Amino acid sequence: MKRVMFSQPHKHMQLIPVPMEGTTTGLNFPMEAKLNAASGNLDPGVIFETGLPFSHLCSKVSSDMTHHQVASIYERMFSRLDLASDVKTAKNPSYNLLLTKKYMFMVPRRAEKAFGISLNSMVFAGTILVKTEEEKKSVEKEGPLAFMKAVTWGQ
Repeated sequence: MKRVMFSQPHKHMQLIPVPMEGTTTGLNFPMEAKLNAASGNLDPGVIFETGLPFSHLCSKVSSDMTHHQVASIYERMFSRLDLASDVKTAKNPSYNLLLTKKYMFMVPRRAEKAFGISLNSMVFAGTILVKTEEEKKSVEKEGPLAFMKAVTWGQ
């Protein structure tokens, strides 16, 4: 897989308060329902896929995990998604990592934009930030999943 760089030449973190504004379902963020359904009765630390049509991995996490346990999940996901090969060849792998109180979700990226709109990691939480009415109409027309698929690698 060829990896490419995107909008930020460095790793950075975004802290988003939950529940997210506009979430009226009792969920903290729109994708939480998909993660809940896919994880079922799995124990924290077990790595799984959600059935979404792009390369990704997830794991439940819990507040009683040590930082070593959380780091181990991250390292196993990083390796299984073959992101480590980029590091060995001196490339900075492109991926998004979402970490909530319940889940870790890692997604390799292949593009910065979809349908002309720059996307950050929040697309994988189920939120697309738009700047114009035209961009809003594009999101409504294509749907969030089309945007996710456009910036990721297939299964």
